Amino acid sequence: MSRIKRRTAVLATAALALVIVFAAWAGGDRSANPGPSAERGDRTEAGDAGDIGGDITVWAWEHAMKAMMPEIDGFLRKYPNVRVHTVMLSNDDAYKRFLLANASNTGAPDVAAIPEPYVGQYIEIGALHDLTSMIRPNRRKIVDTKWPDVTRDGKYYAMPWDSGPVGLFYRRDVFERAGFPSDPDGVSELLATWDDYLRVGKIIKEKTGAYMNALPLESGVGITTMFEYMLSQEGTLYLDKANRVTINSPLALSALKKLIEMNDSGITLSAEPGTRPYNEALQKGYVATVLEAVWMGGTLQEVAPDSSGLWGVAKMPAWRPGGSRAAEAGGSYLGVSRLSTNKRAAWAFIDYMLGEAETVNNMFRRAYLFPALKEAYDDPMYDEPQPFFAGQRTRRFFVRLAEEAKPVYFSDDFRDLREIAEFEAFKAIKNASSPEAAILQMEKRMTEHRRRK
Repeated sequence: MSRIKRRTAVLATAALALVIVFAAWAGGDRSANPGPSAERGDRTEAGDAGDIGGDITVWAWEHAMKAMMPEIDGFLRKYPNVRVHTVMLSNDDAYKRFLLANASNTGAPDVAAIPEPYVGQYIEIGALHDLTSMIRPNRRKIVDTKWPDVTRDGKYYAMPWDSGPVGLFYRRDVFERAGFPSDPDGVSELLATWDDYLRVGKIIKEKTGAYMNALPLESGVGITTMFEYMLSQEGTLYLDKANRVTINSPLALSALKKLIEMNDSGITLSAEPGTRPYNEALQKGYVATVLEAVWMGGTLQEVAPDSSGLWGVAKMPAWRPGGSRAAEAGGSYLGVSRLSTNKRAAWAFIDYMLGEAETVNNMFRRAYLFPALKEAYDDPMYDEPQPFFAGQRTRRFFVRLAEEAKPVYFSDDFRDLREIAEFEAFKAIKNASSPEAAILQMEKRMTEHRRRK
Protein backbone atom coordinates (compact mmCIF):
# COMPACT_ATOMS: atom_id res chain seq x y z
CA MET A 1 0.00 0.00 0.00
CA SER A 2 0.04 1.00 -1.68
CA ARG A 3 2.82 3.43 0.76
CA ILE A 4 0.87 3.57 3.86
CA LYS A 5 1.58 4.94 2.34
CA ARG A 6 3.69 6.39 1.96
CA ARG A 7 1.88 3.56 0.18
CA THR A 8 -1.45 5.23 -0.39
CA ALA A 9 0.26 8.09 -2.17
CA VAL A 10 1.96 5.64 -4.52
CA LEU A 11 -1.22 3.70 -5.15
CA ALA A 12 -3.49 6.71 -5.67
CA THR A 13 -2.80 6.90 -9.39
CA ALA A 14 -5.09 8.49 -11.93
CA ALA A 15 -8.55 6.96 -11.76
CA LEU A 16 -8.85 3.98 -14.01
CA ALA A 17 -11.94 1.92 -14.67
CA LEU A 18 -11.38 -1.26 -16.59
CA VAL A 19 -13.82 -4.13 -16.62
CA ILE A 20 -12.63 -7.49 -17.88
CA VAL A 21 -14.81 -10.55 -17.80
CA PHE A 22 -13.25 -14.00 -17.52
CA ALA A 23 -15.74 -16.70 -18.48
CA ALA A 24 -14.47 -20.11 -17.49
CA TRP A 25 -16.65 -21.81 -20.02
CA ALA A 26 -15.50 -19.66 -22.96
CA GLY A 27 -13.00 -20.78 -25.54
CA GLY A 28 -13.36 -24.53 -25.20
CA ASP A 29 -12.13 -26.96 -22.54
CA ARG A 30 -9.89 -25.08 -20.09
CA SER A 31 -8.97 -28.22 -18.18
CA ALA A 32 -6.96 -29.76 -21.02
CA ASN A 33 -3.71 -28.29 -19.66
CA PRO A 34 -4.51 -27.38 -16.07
CA GLY A 35 -0.95 -26.69 -14.90
CA PRO A 36 0.15 -26.67 -11.26
CA SER A 37 -2.52 -24.24 -10.03
CA ALA A 38 -5.33 -26.62 -10.96
CA GLU A 39 -3.86 -29.37 -8.81
CA ARG A 40 -4.08 -27.48 -5.53
CA GLY A 41 -6.28 -28.96 -2.85
CA ASP A 42 -9.56 -27.24 -2.01
CA ARG A 43 -9.33 -25.50 1.38
CA THR A 44 -12.59 -23.59 1.00
CA GLU A 45 -15.13 -24.29 3.72
CA ALA A 46 -17.87 -22.91 1.51
CA GLY A 47 -18.03 -26.21 -0.40
CA ASP A 48 -16.38 -28.24 -3.14
CA ALA A 49 -15.04 -26.38 -6.16
CA GLY A 50 -17.68 -27.91 -8.43
CA ASP A 51 -20.47 -26.64 -6.17
CA ILE A 52 -19.35 -23.03 -6.39
CA GLY A 53 -20.41 -20.95 -9.36
CA GLY A 54 -21.93 -17.69 -10.54
CA ASP A 55 -20.51 -14.21 -11.02
CA ILE A 56 -18.29 -12.21 -8.69
CA THR A 57 -16.94 -8.70 -9.09
CA VAL A 58 -13.51 -7.77 -7.71
CA TRP A 59 -12.38 -4.19 -7.06
CA ALA A 60 -8.72 -3.24 -6.67
CA TRP A 61 -6.34 -0.39 -7.39
CA GLU A 62 -3.95 -0.66 -10.31
CA HIS A 63 -0.93 -2.14 -8.56
CA ALA A 64 -2.96 -4.79 -6.73
CA MET A 65 -5.03 -5.67 -9.78
CA LYS A 66 -1.97 -6.15 -11.98
CA ALA A 67 -0.58 -8.50 -9.34
CA MET A 68 -3.77 -10.60 -9.29
CA MET A 69 -4.70 -10.68 -12.96
CA PRO A 70 -2.30 -13.44 -14.09
CA GLU A 71 -3.50 -15.64 -11.19
CA ILE A 72 -7.18 -15.47 -12.17
CA ASP A 73 -6.75 -18.04 -14.93
CA GLY A 74 -5.65 -20.64 -12.38
CA PHE A 75 -8.61 -19.76 -10.16
CA LEU A 76 -10.98 -20.34 -13.07
CA ARG A 77 -9.46 -23.73 -13.78
CA LYS A 78 -10.11 -24.71 -10.18
CA TYR A 79 -13.59 -23.13 -10.12
CA PRO A 80 -14.86 -23.59 -13.69
CA ASN A 81 -18.39 -22.45 -12.86
CA VAL A 82 -17.34 -19.01 -11.60
CA ARG A 83 -17.07 -15.88 -13.72
CA VAL A 84 -14.82 -13.10 -12.43
CA HIS A 85 -15.38 -9.45 -13.32
CA THR A 86 -12.51 -7.14 -12.38
CA VAL A 87 -12.78 -3.39 -11.88
CA MET A 88 -9.55 -1.42 -11.59
CA LEU A 89 -9.82 1.94 -9.82
CA SER A 90 -7.56 4.49 -8.23
CA ASN A 91 -7.04 3.92 -4.53
CA ASP A 92 -9.10 6.94 -3.44
CA ASP A 93 -11.85 6.27 -5.97
CA ALA A 94 -12.23 2.69 -4.76
CA TYR A 95 -12.46 3.97 -1.17
CA LYS A 96 -15.15 6.54 -1.93
CA ARG A 97 -17.18 4.24 -4.15
CA PHE A 98 -17.13 1.45 -1.59
CA LEU A 99 -18.42 3.79 1.13
CA LEU A 100 -21.14 5.08 -1.20
CA ALA A 101 -22.19 1.57 -2.23
CA ASN A 102 -22.41 0.46 1.37
CA ALA A 103 -24.47 3.51 2.35
CA SER A 104 -26.87 3.11 -0.56
CA ASN A 105 -27.07 -0.71 -0.28
CA THR A 106 -26.25 -1.16 -3.96
CA GLY A 107 -23.30 -1.31 -6.32
CA ALA A 108 -20.70 -2.90 -4.01
CA PRO A 109 -18.23 -5.51 -5.29
CA ASP A 110 -18.18 -9.05 -4.01
CA VAL A 111 -14.45 -8.84 -3.24
CA ALA A 112 -12.55 -5.65 -2.42
CA ALA A 113 -8.83 -5.04 -2.05
CA ILE A 114 -8.45 -2.83 1.02
CA PRO A 115 -5.40 -0.80 2.12
CA GLU A 116 -4.53 -0.84 5.82
CA PRO A 117 -5.71 2.74 6.51
CA TYR A 118 -9.25 1.92 5.34
CA VAL A 119 -10.00 -1.57 6.60
CA GLY A 120 -10.87 -0.47 10.14
CA GLN A 121 -13.37 2.06 8.87
CA TYR A 122 -15.02 -0.54 6.62
CA ILE A 123 -15.48 -2.81 9.62
CA GLU A 124 -16.73 0.02 11.80
CA ILE A 125 -19.55 0.88 9.39
CA GLY A 126 -20.50 -2.77 8.90
CA ALA A 127 -19.44 -2.91 5.25
CA LEU A 128 -17.58 -6.24 5.43
CA HIS A 129 -18.92 -9.77 5.78
CA ASP A 130 -17.85 -11.78 8.83
CA LEU A 131 -15.25 -14.33 7.63
CA THR A 132 -14.46 -15.83 11.03
CA SER A 133 -15.41 -19.42 10.23
CA MET A 134 -13.15 -19.39 7.16
CA ILE A 135 -10.20 -17.45 8.59
CA ARG A 136 -9.92 -18.79 12.15
CA PRO A 137 -8.55 -22.23 11.13
CA ASN A 138 -5.75 -20.47 9.24
CA ARG A 139 -5.11 -17.71 11.79
CA ARG A 140 -1.63 -18.90 12.77
CA LYS A 141 -0.51 -19.16 9.15
CA ILE A 142 -0.34 -15.34 8.94
CA VAL A 143 2.25 -13.09 10.62
CA ASP A 144 0.91 -11.64 13.86
CA THR A 145 1.25 -8.01 12.80
CA LYS A 146 -1.63 -8.31 10.32
CA TRP A 147 -4.51 -9.07 12.68
CA PRO A 148 -5.18 -6.04 14.95
CA ASP A 149 -7.07 -4.01 12.35
CA VAL A 150 -9.27 -6.79 10.95
CA THR A 151 -10.54 -8.29 14.20
CA ARG A 152 -13.43 -7.04 16.30
CA ASP A 153 -14.75 -8.90 19.35
CA GLY A 154 -13.00 -12.09 18.29
CA LYS A 155 -14.34 -11.97 14.73
CA TYR A 156 -12.32 -11.69 11.51
CA TYR A 157 -13.45 -9.46 8.66
CA ALA A 158 -10.69 -9.58 6.03
CA MET A 159 -7.80 -11.77 4.92
CA PRO A 160 -4.29 -10.27 5.08
CA TRP A 161 -2.50 -10.03 1.75
CA ASP A 162 0.86 -8.34 2.16
CA SER A 163 2.97 -7.24 5.09
CA GLY A 164 5.15 -4.15 5.37
CA PRO A 165 8.27 -4.95 7.42
CA VAL A 166 10.50 -1.87 7.63
CA GLY A 167 14.20 -1.83 6.91
CA LEU A 168 16.91 0.78 6.51
CA PHE A 169 17.89 0.95 2.84
CA TYR A 170 21.34 2.50 2.47
CA ARG A 171 23.93 3.42 -0.17
CA ARG A 172 26.99 1.25 0.21
CA ASP A 173 29.14 3.64 -1.79
CA VAL A 174 28.29 6.61 0.44
CA PHE A 175 29.16 4.71 3.61
CA GLU A 176 32.44 3.58 2.05
CA ARG A 177 33.37 7.15 1.07
CA ALA A 178 32.79 8.20 4.67
CA GLY A 179 35.12 5.44 5.88
CA PHE A 180 32.40 3.30 7.43
CA PRO A 181 31.54 -0.39 6.98
CA SER A 182 29.19 -0.99 4.06
CA ASP A 183 28.07 -4.57 4.61
CA PRO A 184 24.57 -5.04 6.13
CA ASP A 185 25.78 -6.42 9.45
CA GLY A 186 28.38 -3.68 9.78
CA VAL A 187 25.88 -0.93 9.03
CA SER A 188 23.33 -2.46 11.42
CA GLU A 189 25.97 -2.45 14.17
CA LEU A 190 27.13 1.07 13.30
CA LEU A 191 23.57 2.43 13.46
CA ALA A 192 22.46 0.48 16.52
CA THR A 193 20.45 3.34 18.06
CA TRP A 194 18.83 6.56 16.90
CA ASP A 195 21.59 8.49 18.66
CA ASP A 196 24.12 6.55 16.57
CA TYR A 197 22.11 7.35 13.45
CA LEU A 198 22.29 11.08 14.13
CA ARG A 199 26.00 10.96 14.98
CA VAL A 200 26.92 8.97 11.86
CA GLY A 201 24.68 11.16 9.72
CA LYS A 202 26.67 14.24 10.69
CA ILE A 203 29.95 12.53 9.78
CA ILE A 204 28.60 11.33 6.43
CA LYS A 205 27.38 14.84 5.58
CA GLU A 206 30.75 16.33 6.52
CA LYS A 207 32.86 13.77 4.63
CA THR A 208 30.74 13.10 1.55
CA GLY A 209 28.18 15.90 1.25
CA ALA A 210 25.38 13.33 1.18
CA TYR A 211 22.37 13.80 3.42
CA MET A 212 21.44 11.05 5.84
CA ASN A 213 17.79 11.02 4.80
CA ALA A 214 15.06 13.07 3.15
CA LEU A 215 11.97 14.76 4.58
CA PRO A 216 9.28 16.75 2.74
CA LEU A 217 10.21 20.02 4.41
CA GLU A 218 8.32 22.20 1.93
CA SER A 219 4.98 20.41 1.51
CA GLY A 220 4.88 18.43 4.74
CA VAL A 221 3.13 15.58 2.88
CA GLY A 222 4.38 12.31 4.33
CA ILE A 223 6.50 14.02 6.96
CA THR A 224 5.28 11.57 9.59
CA THR A 225 6.50 8.43 7.80
CA MET A 226 9.69 8.08 9.84
CA PHE A 227 7.83 9.32 12.93
CA GLU A 228 5.27 6.52 12.55
CA TYR A 229 7.96 3.88 12.05
CA MET A 230 9.69 5.09 15.21
CA LEU A 231 6.42 4.52 17.08
CA SER A 232 5.56 1.28 15.33
CA GLN A 233 8.83 -0.36 16.30
CA GLU A 234 7.59 -0.14 19.89
CA GLY A 235 4.14 -1.46 19.01
CA THR A 236 2.15 1.77 19.05
CA LEU A 237 0.75 4.46 16.74
CA TYR A 238 -2.00 6.99 17.41
CA LEU A 239 -4.66 4.90 19.17
CA ASP A 240 -4.73 1.70 21.20
CA LYS A 241 -7.07 -1.19 20.43
CA ALA A 242 -9.73 0.41 22.68
CA ASN A 243 -9.54 3.50 20.41
CA ARG A 244 -8.01 5.67 23.13
CA VAL A 245 -5.62 8.40 21.92
CA THR A 246 -2.07 7.43 22.93
CA ILE A 247 0.01 10.01 21.10
CA ASN A 248 0.95 11.97 24.24
CA SER A 249 3.76 9.68 25.30
CA PRO A 250 7.49 9.97 26.02
CA LEU A 251 8.10 7.83 22.93
CA ALA A 252 6.19 10.15 20.59
CA LEU A 253 7.93 13.19 22.05
CA SER A 254 11.35 11.56 21.64
CA ALA A 255 10.55 10.64 18.03
CA LEU A 256 9.50 14.17 17.14
CA LYS A 257 12.52 15.66 18.89
CA LYS A 258 14.78 13.31 16.96
CA LEU A 259 13.32 14.44 13.62
CA ILE A 260 13.80 18.06 14.64
CA GLU A 261 17.37 17.35 15.69
CA MET A 262 18.09 15.69 12.34
CA ASN A 263 16.74 18.68 10.46
CA ASP A 264 18.47 21.26 12.64
CA SER A 265 21.81 19.45 12.25
CA GLY A 266 21.63 19.73 8.47
CA ILE A 267 21.58 16.01 7.63
CA THR A 268 18.10 16.01 6.08
CA LEU A 269 17.44 16.73 2.41
CA SER A 270 14.20 18.57 1.66
CA ALA A 271 12.46 16.33 -0.87
CA GLU A 272 9.03 14.75 -1.06
CA PRO A 273 8.90 11.02 -1.92
CA GLY A 274 7.78 10.37 -5.47
CA THR A 275 8.93 13.74 -6.80
CA ARG A 276 11.71 14.32 -9.32
CA PRO A 277 14.18 15.77 -6.72
CA TYR A 278 13.59 12.77 -4.46
CA ASN A 279 14.09 10.25 -7.26
CA GLU A 280 17.21 12.08 -8.39
CA ALA A 281 18.59 11.87 -4.86
CA LEU A 282 18.08 8.11 -4.94
CA GLN A 283 19.69 7.83 -8.35
CA LYS A 284 22.77 9.92 -7.58
CA GLY A 285 23.42 9.04 -3.96
CA TYR A 286 22.46 12.41 -2.49
CA VAL A 287 20.88 10.55 0.45
CA ALA A 288 22.66 7.82 2.40
CA THR A 289 19.65 6.03 3.88
CA VAL A 290 15.91 5.54 3.36
CA LEU A 291 13.82 4.15 6.21
CA GLU A 292 10.98 2.38 4.46
CA ALA A 293 9.04 -0.85 4.13
CA VAL A 294 10.00 -3.80 1.95
CA TRP A 295 8.27 -2.37 -1.12
CA MET A 296 10.95 0.33 -1.31
CA GLY A 297 13.11 -2.33 -2.95
CA GLY A 298 10.78 -2.32 -5.93
CA THR A 299 10.64 1.47 -5.99
CA LEU A 300 14.44 1.75 -6.06
CA GLN A 301 14.73 -0.66 -8.96
CA GLU A 302 12.08 1.28 -10.83
CA VAL A 303 13.30 4.86 -10.29
CA ALA A 304 17.06 4.26 -9.87
CA PRO A 305 17.96 1.23 -12.00
CA ASP A 306 21.48 2.53 -12.67
CA SER A 307 22.25 2.32 -8.94
CA SER A 308 22.09 -1.48 -9.01
CA GLY A 309 24.71 -3.00 -6.73
CA LEU A 310 25.09 0.16 -4.67
CA TRP A 311 22.29 -0.52 -2.17
CA GLY A 312 22.02 -2.65 0.95
CA VAL A 313 19.42 -3.12 3.67
CA ALA A 314 20.19 -2.93 7.39
CA LYS A 315 18.07 -3.02 10.52
CA MET A 316 16.45 0.24 11.60
CA PRO A 317 18.02 1.84 14.70
CA ALA A 318 16.61 1.04 18.13
CA TRP A 319 15.64 3.52 20.82
CA ARG A 320 17.99 1.86 23.27
CA PRO A 321 20.77 -0.73 22.99
CA GLY A 322 19.19 -4.12 22.46
CA GLY A 323 15.77 -2.61 21.74
CA SER A 324 13.34 -3.40 18.94
CA ARG A 325 14.71 -2.94 15.43
CA ALA A 326 11.67 -3.99 13.39
CA ALA A 327 8.46 -2.17 12.54
CA GLU A 328 5.28 -2.83 10.56
CA ALA A 329 4.20 -0.29 7.93
CA GLY A 330 0.85 -1.83 7.06
CA GLY A 331 -0.20 -3.50 3.85
CA SER A 332 -3.46 -4.62 2.30
CA TYR A 333 -6.30 -7.12 2.61
CA LEU A 334 -9.04 -8.79 0.63
CA GLY A 335 -12.53 -8.67 2.09
CA VAL A 336 -16.07 -9.69 1.12
CA SER A 337 -18.72 -6.99 0.99
CA ARG A 338 -21.78 -7.53 3.19
CA LEU A 339 -23.81 -6.79 0.04
CA SER A 340 -22.25 -9.62 -1.96
CA THR A 341 -24.83 -12.02 -3.37
CA ASN A 342 -22.21 -14.71 -3.95
CA LYS A 343 -20.22 -14.90 -0.75
CA ARG A 344 -19.14 -18.53 -1.27
CA ALA A 345 -17.46 -17.74 -4.58
CA ALA A 346 -16.06 -14.50 -3.14
CA TRP A 347 -14.37 -16.38 -0.30
CA ALA A 348 -13.13 -19.05 -2.72
CA PHE A 349 -11.42 -16.28 -4.69
CA ILE A 350 -9.80 -14.81 -1.58
CA ASP A 351 -8.69 -18.21 -0.31
CA TYR A 352 -7.13 -19.05 -3.66
CA MET A 353 -5.34 -15.72 -3.96
CA LEU A 354 -4.07 -15.35 -0.39
CA GLY A 355 -4.16 -18.81 1.14
CA GLU A 356 -1.73 -20.50 -1.23
CA ALA A 357 2.03 -20.01 -1.03
CA GLU A 358 2.46 -20.40 -4.78
CA THR A 359 -0.04 -17.65 -5.58
CA VAL A 360 1.18 -15.07 -3.06
CA ASN A 361 4.77 -15.68 -4.10
CA ASN A 362 3.86 -15.19 -7.75
CA MET A 363 2.32 -11.84 -6.81
CA PHE A 364 5.38 -10.94 -4.75
CA ARG A 365 7.67 -11.59 -7.71
CA ARG A 366 5.40 -9.59 -9.96
CA ALA A 367 4.51 -6.60 -7.80
CA TYR A 368 6.70 -6.62 -4.65
CA LEU A 369 3.70 -7.39 -2.42
CA PHE A 370 5.50 -9.12 0.44
CA PRO A 371 3.32 -12.05 1.63
CA ALA A 372 1.77 -12.16 5.08
CA LEU A 373 1.36 -15.94 4.65
CA LYS A 374 4.19 -17.54 6.61
CA GLU A 375 4.35 -20.79 4.63
CA ALA A 376 5.25 -18.71 1.58
CA TYR A 377 8.66 -18.08 3.19
CA ASP A 378 9.65 -21.73 2.69
CA ASP A 379 10.15 -21.06 -1.01
CA PRO A 380 13.84 -21.09 -2.07
CA MET A 381 13.32 -17.70 -3.72
CA TYR A 382 13.71 -16.05 -0.29
CA ASP A 383 17.32 -17.19 -0.12
CA GLU A 384 18.29 -16.04 -3.59
CA PRO A 385 21.01 -13.33 -3.70
CA GLN A 386 19.62 -10.07 -5.12
CA PRO A 387 21.97 -8.43 -7.65
CA PHE A 388 20.44 -4.99 -7.16
CA PHE A 389 21.47 -5.21 -3.51
CA ALA A 390 24.99 -6.45 -4.24
CA GLY A 391 24.05 -10.08 -3.68
CA GLN A 392 22.38 -9.55 -0.30
CA ARG A 393 19.59 -12.03 0.47
CA THR A 394 17.13 -9.23 1.16
CA ARG A 395 13.98 -11.36 0.97
CA ARG A 396 15.09 -13.57 3.85
CA PHE A 397 16.17 -10.45 5.72
CA PHE A 398 12.65 -9.04 5.49
CA VAL A 399 11.15 -12.39 6.54
CA ARG A 400 13.03 -12.05 9.82
CA LEU A 401 11.87 -8.47 10.23
CA ALA A 402 8.25 -9.46 9.53
CA GLU A 403 8.47 -12.11 12.23
CA GLU A 404 10.11 -9.74 14.73
CA ALA A 405 7.85 -6.71 14.26
CA LYS A 406 5.29 -5.92 16.94
CA PRO A 407 1.60 -5.75 16.00
CA VAL A 408 0.23 -2.23 15.75
CA TYR A 409 -3.32 -0.93 15.48
CA PHE A 410 -3.88 1.55 12.65
CA SER A 411 -7.50 2.26 13.72
CA ASP A 412 -10.70 3.02 11.84
CA ASP A 413 -9.75 6.60 10.93
CA PHE A 414 -6.01 6.43 10.47
CA ARG A 415 -6.00 8.84 7.53
CA ASP A 416 -7.54 11.65 9.57
CA LEU A 417 -5.27 11.05 12.55
CA ARG A 418 -2.23 11.06 10.28
CA GLU A 419 -3.26 14.40 8.78
CA ILE A 420 -3.43 15.87 12.27
CA ALA A 421 -0.01 14.47 13.13
CA GLU A 422 1.48 15.72 9.85
CA PHE A 423 0.25 19.26 10.43
CA GLU A 424 1.51 19.52 14.00
CA ALA A 425 4.81 17.73 13.32
CA PHE A 426 5.46 19.98 10.33
CA LYS A 427 4.99 23.08 12.48
CA ALA A 428 7.41 21.75 15.09
CA ILE A 429 10.06 20.74 12.54
CA LYS A 430 9.80 24.22 10.98
CA ASN A 431 10.21 25.75 14.47
CA ALA A 432 6.69 27.21 14.48
CA SER A 433 5.94 25.38 17.73
CA SER A 434 7.81 23.39 20.34
CA PRO A 435 7.79 19.59 20.16
CA GLU A 436 5.98 19.50 23.51
CA ALA A 437 3.28 21.82 22.22
CA ALA A 438 2.98 19.81 19.00
CA ILE A 439 2.38 16.55 20.86
CA LEU A 440 -0.20 18.22 23.11
CA GLN A 441 -1.97 19.62 20.05
CA MET A 442 -1.95 16.21 18.39
CA GLU A 443 -3.56 14.72 21.48
CA LYS A 444 -6.13 17.52 21.76
CA ARG A 445 -7.15 17.46 18.11
CA MET A 446 -7.19 13.67 17.85
CA THR A 447 -9.35 13.43 20.98
CA GLU A 448 -11.77 16.03 19.61
CA HIS A 449 -11.88 14.22 16.31
CA ARG A 450 -12.70 10.93 18.00
CA ARG A 451 -15.50 12.54 20.01
CA ARG A 452 -17.14 13.75 16.81
CA LYS A 453 -17.26 10.25 15.34
